[in-house]
Amino acid sequence: MVISNIIGGLGNQMFQYAAGRALSLERSESLHLDVTGFNGYGLHQGFELSRVFMCPSEIA
Repeated sequence: MVISNIIGGLGNQMFQYAAGRALSLERSESLHLDVTGFNGYGLHQGFELSRVFMCPSEIA
C-alpha cells in the first residue's frame, strides 16, 4: 500500500497525487490518500482533488 500525504493548494495536491499514483502503479500496490493535514488548515479551499477531478481516491 502506498500512502500519499496530501496538503496545500490544488497544484500541490495534483503533484502529490500523481507522485503517489506513479509509485503505486510501479509497485502494483493500492494508493491511499492521507488528508488529515486539512483539519484546521485555512490557507486554501481544502481537499479539492475529488471535487475538481472526480479522481478515484481511497482515504487513509
